[in-house]
Amino acid sequence: MSVFVKTDISVASEVKHLAEETMRRFGKIDVIVNNAAVLMKETNILDTEESFWDKIFDVNVKGIFLTTKFVAPIMKSAGHGIIINIGSAAGIRPRKNTVAYAATKAAIINLTKDWLWISTSHPGQLCLPAGS
Repeated sequence: MSVFVKTDISVASEVKHLAEETMRRFGKIDVIVNNAAVLMKETNILDTEESFWDKIFDVNVKGIFLTTKFVAPIMKSAGHGIIINIGSAAGIRPRKNTVAYAATKAAIINLTKDWLWISTSHPGQLCLPAGS
């Protein structure tokens, strides 16, 4: 069973409401997957607009911070729970002109390292030499 709760994950009060509504309807939270993201926009640092920088960090990084802030205590008191953060290979090996996106994905990787019991996935392209 699932339920839709419209939430802007960059707004603390909305994320708190999401966690409270989930608890009200289901009585527990077993898993969260932090997958919401503003996608890449190819631009170099000099041409990146401040509004884009703010938006991508608000959703990609602050959203993970807020969902973890409001859900992890619920999981901790229950004695179980899994939080999965979706990173990207771009956080490890960024492509040219993806500075804002790559910076958020690097931040996610490092946030996840700080929280020892949370895992992250880094989907992306893998380039191998021909014939390997």
